[in-house]
Amino acid sequence: MMQDAHLDLLKETVRNTEKEKYEDVIWKSKNYSLFYHLSAARRNLLEWIPLRAGTTILEVGAECGALTGLFLEKGNEVTALETDPAKAEILKLRYKDCANLQVVTGTFSDLPEGKTWDYLISAGSLPLAATYFPKEEDPYLAFLRAMRARMADDARVFVSLPNKLGLKYLSGAREDYTGAPFTGIENYFYHPSIRTFGRRELAGLFDQAGFPGGSWFYPYPDWRFPVALFSDERLPRTGELNRNLESCDQERYVFFDETKAFDTLVEEGLFSEFANSFLVVFGMDKTALPTYIKYASERSKKYAVRTEQRWNGIIRKVAMFPEGIPHIRSIFSSYEILEHSMKDTMIRVAPCRLVDNALEQKYVQGRSLQQFMQKLALEGKNEEIQMLITEYLMRLETFENLNDIDLIFSNLMISSSASTALDVKHSVWDLIDYEWTYEEPKPKKYVLYRSFLMASAEITNCEALKFDNLIKRINLSKDQIKQYENQEKAFQAEVLGERHPTRDMVRQIEPGIIPLATLDQAYRASLVKPEEKKRRFFRR
Repeated sequence: MMQDAHLDLLKETVRNTEKEKYEDVIWKSKNYSLFYHLSAARRNLLEWIPLRAGTTILEVGAECGALTGLFLEKGNEVTALETDPAKAEILKLRYKDCANLQVVTGTFSDLPEGKTWDYLISAGSLPLAATYFPKEEDPYLAFLRAMRARMADDARVFVSLPNKLGLKYLSGAREDYTGAPFTGIENYFYHPSIRTFGRRELAGLFDQAGFPGGSWFYPYPDWRFPVALFSDERLPRTGELNRNLESCDQERYVFFDETKAFDTLVEEGLFSEFANSFLVVFGMDKTALPTYIKYASERSKKYAVRTEQRWNGIIRKVAMFPEGIPHIRSIFSSYEILEHSMKDTMIRVAPCRLVDNALEQKYVQGRSLQQFMQKLALEGKNEEIQMLITEYLMRLETFENLNDIDLIFSNLMISSSASTALDVKHSVWDLIDYEWTYEEPKPKKYVLYRSFLMASAEITNCEALKFDNLIKRINLSKDQIKQYENQEKAFQAEVLGERHPTRDMVRQIEPGIIPLATLDQAYRASLVKPEEKKRRFFRR
């Protein structure tokens, strides 16, 4: 795998760097191997699991411990199984002070005989099953059966891996394990010792191994650095999947606009077949699981939050660290401020309550103004977008004071009964997220600047939503633009603290996109007959 290329550098970094400084090292080095193995963003895949202290965990294919620390910090007894001795050595070095960790170098046969675990985790290791069972005719089935044999009573199992039919691989991203494009789509014809699976194929394999059913999640953009997890009970909507070029390990092709393609698949009900990754959970009642998770984990510990949608229709916002609890409490205070200041406006504020240091809110049916605009942009309906921008500006004019600087398109929910732009114009708008509310009012034009900045970044290739065109709607001077730009930088610096956003990390590391002209030239060259190539050679 591409992330294995610099294990010596990784070992030296772990030996000589405090974990709080890992991100700084990644930022300065621009090294994907360090990013993959050390970034805290890896934890988003399983950070949400409600683990009790003292629970026993078997992590199969622990690599260098990207997820291991998450389990150790929660007081669990962790057995980390890793076939690669070099990675196992780094894992031991990384957590050398953790008495609740046992590292086993080898395969399932090297685990303590007869021992079982409460939780079994496989993140990215099933495709490498041939490493664990080189003599088995079907090593993938043997791998899952070996996990099943190690389950304690009422054990929970979590298996995550890429989807070989993931949209990014169809569009030209290189396969995670081989480093070549299209190997998964071609069913690993030239790579028989590695395999990922499509949705139906993987479900059949689970059934055969004695894992029927299961709860299916779809980490987005992928299983390595997810910012959201969708599920069969809460699939994405049009406009939500707009972080599709964060494949930072290798150069890649881009054959089509993946945001637009995902919107098409969402509308056709095919997202689960073409999601980039899977996370399948066994042994947990569906009602005990979230149906959707969204992370704001790149912030400082004071502001890092996880937003969950639950089966009972409740949205929960939870602090990811104890330092963030005051921030959660402040959001409830924000609701009390806005409930008063917005009562005579044309935007309602969705109510919330504080429960056990978590913020709870009833799910508001519908889709956001941004998602609606994304749909209009795909349809080329610029005039209707302009109409909705005018309506947005008019509604904000009804505010005597603007205390919330996050009155952005994605935080305004439109009734599910609205099917046209005219419906949206005449429907009720609900503000569902008011995380950044202040007692002192903020300049109205600054709030609009932020809203337009974010809309133009999220919905690209739309003339009506280009930042320069939006700014003209509110007559900002150059001095005001500069002032608000600096104000926004100061705000982001406060929220991030010492953290580096994953998106910025990716931009630092991203090796680039291969121009399609290069592929075209290679294809044309492949069409030249061998005798013609000889004639061209001798003409020289």
